Formats: sequence, C-alpha cells, structure tokens
Amino acid sequence: MYIILDTNIFFKDWLFRKDLSQAFVDYVRKTRAQVILPKIIIEEVRANYRKELENKASEYERACRELNQLRAEPLDFTKLDLDIEHEVNSYVYDILIELGIDEPKGVIGYSAELLEKVANRAIYKRKPFTGNTEREFKDTLIWETVLEIVALAAKSEHGEFTDEGVVFFSSDYKAFSFSKDKPDLLHTELQKDLEAFPNVKFHYYNDFNKFVEAHHSPIAAVTREAVLAHVVASDFLAKFNDDFLINIDEVVDQIERLNPLLEFPNLYNELETNDSSEIRNQTRMFVYLYKNPVRTIVFQRLKVRKLTEITYYNPLVSIETSKVLLKLNFLVDVTIPYENGSFGEVSVDNADLVPGNDLFIRLPRVGPRIVRGRFS
Repeated sequence: MYIILDTNIFFKDWLFRKDLSQAFVDYVRKTRAQVILPKIIIEEVRANYRKELENKASEYERACRELNQLRAEPLDFTKLDLDIEHEVNSYVYDILIELGIDEPKGVIGYSAELLEKVANRAIYKRKPFTGNTEREFKDTLIWETVLEIVALAAKSEHGEFTDEGVVFFSSDYKAFSFSKDKPDLLHTELQKDLEAFPNVKFHYYNDFNKFVEAHHSPIAAVTREAVLAHVVASDFLAKFNDDFLINIDEVVDQIERLNPLLEFPNLYNELETNDSSEIRNQTRMFVYLYKNPVRTIVFQRLKVRKLTEITYYNPLVSIETSKVLLKLNFLVDVTIPYENGSFGEVSVDNADLVPGNDLFIRLPRVGPRIVRGRFS
C-alpha cells in the first residue's frame, strides 16, 4: 500500500501523538505500507511548523508581559531560548522517521514531466486547478504526484504494496472532495483521472477516523451500549467543559461571524460560567488493536449539546439588550483504553463545534412590511 498525506493532516496533530494518529502509524508499521510525500508537502509542513512555533513563542512572551502588568512586583520570566531553525529541522527529521519515510525514495520531487502536467491543467482549468486561487497550483502539483504514484502501483505486477492500492489523505474539500457536505468523497472530475488505472484500488480519506475504522478489530464485549454507559459514569462532561474553555475563542468567533449585526456585551462570561452539557447520542464507535506496544483503544464519537443563555443587542436599532438560548452542538472524539475486560480512563481527543442555524439568532422584524403591494 502506498499512502500520501496532504499538509493539512499534519495540522491536526503535529507530533502524531494522539491515539488516532498512533493507530495510523501502527498500521503503517505492521503492514509495511509505504508513506510517500510530495516535496511540496514537506516544504509546506516545514513553513507552517515554523510559523506555529513563532506564533506560540510570541503568545508566551505576550502572556508573560500581561501577567506582569497585573502584579505589583513583576516576576522575572526567562526569555525563551528557542532556535527556530533548529527546531524546524529536528521536527522534519523526526516526523520522517515516525512515518518510516526514507529520503529520497519516499519523497517525490519536481520533475520536468510533472511540472508539464501541472501546466497543462492550469491552461485547461482542470480540477483541482480552476484559476480562482494561487493555492490551486500547489493542490494540482499534489494531485499530479498522487497520479504518478497510482501509475507506479499499476506497473508493479504483484508488487509488495499494490494489493491494497493507494491511499490519499486530505481535508481540503475545496480541492479534492465532492462537496463540503461530502468531504470524504473524491470529486467526480478527479475520479475520472483514476479510470486510466482500473487495476489499482484507490481510497480517499479526509482524516484518520474512517481509515482506522476500516482496519479495526471488533471485540464482542465492547458494545456501543457498554461504551456509552462507561462514558456517562465517568468524568467525561467535566473534561469536555475543560476543553471547551481552552477553545472558547473559536466558539466566540463562530457566534460573532454568524451574527455580524449584533453586539454581545457579556459573551465570554456567559459561555464560561455555563456548564449545562449533555450527551445527545453516539455516532461512530470502533476498536483498534495496536501491535507495538500491544494495547487496545476504543474510539467513540459523541454528539454533545451545551445550552447557553446569551445577552445581545442590535446597535442599529437600540442599545436595549435581549436574551436568547443558544444550542451549541459539538462532535466530540473520545478514546478509552480496554484491558483485561475493563474500560480505562475516558480522554477527550477532539471537540468540534457544529456550525449551522442553531448559532444564528433570528431577530424580530422592524420597520414597515409590504402586504399586498402596500406598506403596513
């Protein structure tokens, strides 16, 4: 099996430390699958990791200054001694080892033939190049590299990695997916490119979830009912609320973005002081058996709702405030170790706010309205 990762896959877990990422790495190792990266992906990962380090270092220094502004006697903070370039080089070196990528075999460079194919797509505006953004050049280069790897698999009769085909991971739904609503379905135009290689199995995933689920190992005692009962009896909701507070800026941003005409005088405080969360239902649940080290992890996705009363006003109409009850819905991924017939501690791996109409505040009509062709 050949596996290609897009840059955005790294953003979700830079060091591949989360259980889901570790399950992917474990699968690669125990099946001897080969991870291949286009050179442009490595360069993008390098640039974005550098940017992330610089941003976090700046945030740390700013937080230290702001904390000292609140103290009568400033604390003596040690200035970060961070060699950014060394950290970036070390990261790229370590992640290539983690994924089992052996340069130059596992890195696809920019051949003249490859660039010619990219140019051809640009001229004829074939997806992923449509001429709308500069980023599409990068996406097109990635896709043409994917097709080169598919062609390589097609030529390898009884090849070591050919039986399970080629796997491509990307969460860039605009470039590769059928639509935002179907992010794990490859766009029909790109599917046509694969018709030239009918003997190669091609799989497209927008994250590690469904890939790991496709290679999971069912255990009779680990049922949806048993997992849910364990989660409910645990301190899961307290951990979810802690995660919510850490990522509260993202929630505030979405509420304000969906309601641009409104002002929220007390939004942070209202979100922080409300802990009325409940598990609505389960979605995907699967079990993965790790080979090295030997362990079993249950992956469970839950729908969680948080009800919060929000104060707002419309400055174009009045400064008088009103209140509304917002339903904040989240998709939460949890992991649970399973050993000797017992479940272990529930961990919150990821929590994403579900965008939609529940975040939109419907305002009462103001001013005249037209009835049968006249104002009233």
